[in-house]
Amino acid sequence: MEIVSLALGTSSISNREIESPVHRLNFTITGRVPGTNFGTNNLTGILVSLIGSMKINLQKQDGTANETLMENLSVMQLAEMATHGEGCIVIRENSDYTDYVVTFSVEVCPDGALELGEHQKLMLGLSSIPAAAAVVIDALDHPVTSPLYVKYENKFVNANTQKSFAIDNALAIALPRVNFTKLELLYNNGKNVILNKREIEQILMDAEDTIIDDRSVYFITGMHDLYILSVEEAIEAKVTLDASTNFFLIKNQAI
Repeated sequence: MEIVSLALGTSSISNREIESPVHRLNFTITGRVPGTNFGTNNLTGILVSLIGSMKINLQKQDGTANETLMENLSVMQLAEMATHGEGCIVIRENSDYTDYVVTFSVEVCPDGALELGEHQKLMLGLSSIPAAAAVVIDALDHPVTSPLYVKYENKFVNANTQKSFAIDNALAIALPRVNFTKLELLYNNGKNVILNKREIEQILMDAEDTIIDDRSVYFITGMHDLYILSVEEAIEAKVTLDASTNFFLIKNQAI
């Protein structure tokens, strides 16, 4: 079901209602990037031009209380986190070879479609949409409904200061590559693992491939903004970054 269709030049939308249960949101962004040749060396530049500045808000409303699912979240970082472990970001040229087309899927509910009771609805907003980008978002349903949703929990760390976070219900942690210094993970058995930049890159190396098929379609399974690491068995994370900035805990949470 198409819920958003925005022509070139639309800078934002707010309060777009979704009244049916949603399993996934499928994004299709089309636009021209002048001076860019299609190829592996330009993939990040294409993504930055078409989705780099875009932000998304998603809220569940029932008239009395609201639950925020995504708050002013970077669509580029969302694409990277949502395709971690499964799926990919696809970049291709359109049939006229004049525009680039970026597609990816974001799971809203991990166990089916997010339950919407009587008088409940989802409200979606987009802001800072690049002038060169036309945006289409489709909502996918599922035969089973669930109260669980995928939460991208924003956390803040002061520069060069180790800070501890409880992560016993988190699936993964997403840390900014450019600012990463050290991550220490603690486990129930009393063991801990300390990772520096070189070590975390070695762990993630196999998950970060760009695949090209014979039709010049690029399938990206890893990007360059975030280190995304599974932490399902850990109970605490101690994070050190070299700048005062944010990172994310990815978890399944019930509304």
